[in-house]
Amino acid sequence: LPNGKAKPGMFAKGEIALPETEVLAMPYDAIVMRDGFSYLMEVDSTQHIRQRKVQLGSRAGNMVEIVGGINPQASFVASGGAFLADGDLVRVNVSNPTTQQATQSQ
Repeated sequence: LPNGKAKPGMFAKGEIALPETEVLAMPYDAIVMRDGFSYLMEVDSTQHIRQRKVQLGSRAGNMVEIVGGINPQASFVASGGAFLADGDLVRVNVSNPTTQQATQSQ
């Protein structure tokens, strides 16, 4: 602008650069909603399901940030957790080195 002043009808565009941080995130399909709370289904060392209440953070696409309630080193069911209950026995199938699938044992 020659005189450095904005005029009615003009617009400005800008970007805000925020620092990148690492977060613990899970697919939204892994979240089980029960009684108004959010849960993840943990697969413990004996292949049993342990329902863990979690606190959710930001969501980006299909991923949701987990801000509290779990051990980041634990294993969790990535989808279908709504069909499982605390104490269910599952079998973890490793079909791909980057994904694991848990199926319920009878």
